[in-house]
Amino acid sequence: IWANTPDGFFALTTPEYGWGYVVPLVFLYALAWSSINWSLIQRYYCVPKERDALKVGWLVAALYVIGPPLMFFPAIAATQFIPELEDAGQVFPLLCTQLLPAGMLGLAVAAMFAATMSSLSSDYNVCAGVLTNDVYRRLIRPNAGQGELVRMGRMMTLLIGVIALVTALILSRGAAEDLFRTMVTLFGVATAPVAIPMLAGLMSRRMSNLAAVLGFLAGISVGLGLFFLSRRGTDVAFPGVLWDHNKEELLIGAFAIKMEIFLFLSTTFVTLGVMAAVQWLRPARAPEQARTNAFLECLETPIGGLREDQEQAATAEAVSPFGVLGISTLLIGLLMLAVLPWVEGRMVMLLDALIAVLLIGAGGITAWVSRR
Repeated sequence: IWANTPDGFFALTTPEYGWGYVVPLVFLYALAWSSINWSLIQRYYCVPKERDALKVGWLVAALYVIGPPLMFFPAIAATQFIPELEDAGQVFPLLCTQLLPAGMLGLAVAAMFAATMSSLSSDYNVCAGVLTNDVYRRLIRPNAGQGELVRMGRMMTLLIGVIALVTALILSRGAAEDLFRTMVTLFGVATAPVAIPMLAGLMSRRMSNLAAVLGFLAGISVGLGLFFLSRRGTDVAFPGVLWDHNKEELLIGAFAIKMEIFLFLSTTFVTLGVMAAVQWLRPARAPEQARTNAFLECLETPIGGLREDQEQAATAEAVSPFGVLGISTLLIGLLMLAVLPWVEGRMVMLLDALIAVLLIGAGGITAWVSRR
């Protein structure tokens, strides 16, 4: 694989995507993964102790170091198996169909669907929760009962799912690189205006609500304005600046910057600037400062130290999820044994049987330990 790949294949940068693209992208994802990716953030506070949240953070960091090489190696190796591949987004399905036997192919497809459904369910749940509790109950129906909130949550989940489905159908027409750049562009519009006010509110006692709201509105407005300007289909020129719509690049003299990176940097500086100006002109008032102090003191209290935490712990019944996990794993192993009559080749049959036995054993042990 190393000898047969083209020159520059393993280079960290390319002429089109240099360090000026990679470094801002790192900051973009660092902000996004700690602020707007709510389904991931849930993992940090769905733990019994603060030390467990730290363990989750370190585990995530370790998995992001180990995971990408394991994930991308099959795609890199596929350049040797499928040299005529045109769209890199098709590499994993094609590899599965060419290399995996019947049982393993079905397991791989099921794993892909399961991973997608898990991510979507987390995103739908957290978005519906925010719209129901922080928008509907807080701004529209403060006295709504639990039954009404449950019905509204289901409606919000349906609405978010339909929007996501329509968006996915529209974006599915593009190639893998186009999808990646579209994702980064949308992140560039939304990440800084959402992340910076939120993180500033968590880290500073002086940040006011007005500064956060106006910073958010200014950043989003600039991001959307630049985004729609870039979709005009024509070059746009200003003194010393040229927007090349064919390459989707902004030329500042001899320096070229991709549109998605320019969006991120613009929204970042606009959000920070507006927040700093508003905070300087109109600092937080005494009642607002008191609410901020109470909120941050609540954050500084260890998990389980608040009265509502103790009341909930006294009435809650702990249920282990590992029983369902073990039984599901055991059933998957049994299904793999069931497809053995349709598997061709002695080595392939032995491989499927070995994996099935391992799954049955792991599932059975997990279910048994969970019951104990």
